[in-house]
Amino acid sequence: MVGIILFLVFGFATFALLFFPNPMTWFQAFKDFVQGGIPIATALVAVISLFIGINDIKDASARKKELALEEEKENEVEEVKKEEEKKEEEK
Repeated sequence: MVGIILFLVFGFATFALLFFPNPMTWFQAFKDFVQGGIPIATALVAVISLFIGINDIKDASARKKELALEEEKENEVEEVKKEEEKKEEEK
C-alpha cells in the first residue's frame, strides 16, 4: 500500500514537473521536492519504528507471562500426580 502511494506521489510530481515551460527547471524543482520530502519520510519511519518497538516489548512481556502460567500449570499437574502416587502406595 505504501509503495503504491509513493509511486502515485512521485509519479505525479515527475509528470507535472516535466510539463513546466522551461525544461531545464524541472530537475531542480523535482530535486527540491525530494529534498523536502526526506525529513517527512524519515519522521514517519521513526514513528512507525517506535510503534513497532513498543508492540514487540508488549509481545515479549505477554510471552513471558504465558510461559510463567504454563510452568505453574505443569507444577500443579506434577504435584497432583505425586499425591495420587502416594495415595496408591498407601493402599
